[in-house]
Amino acid sequence: MLSTISVINWLLYIYTILIVLNAITSWLPFLYNSVVGRYLNKIVEPYVGLFRIGFLKTIAIKAGVDVSPVLAIFVIYIIQNLLTQLAFKLI
Repeated sequence: MLSTISVINWLLYIYTILIVLNAITSWLPFLYNSVVGRYLNKIVEPYVGLFRIGFLKTIAIKAGVDVSPVLAIFVIYIIQNLLTQLAFKLI
């Protein structure tokens, strides 16, 4: 069970890195429109898009600041902490 939690934590860490890379490529159009950028966007966008709703979408459009990647990473961080606490309870 502990190894499963470790693998899940590792995968969440990698996904967090992908979210950050996608945010960085969105600032650079030549990277964002490249093959790698489009593939990265297909991986990350379904999850990050969940946080781009309502008021946050309005802010992203009007102010040009999209905070949905930050919120997505924060939720992953909470999940990782819960998994770590579960792992310590299993020991």
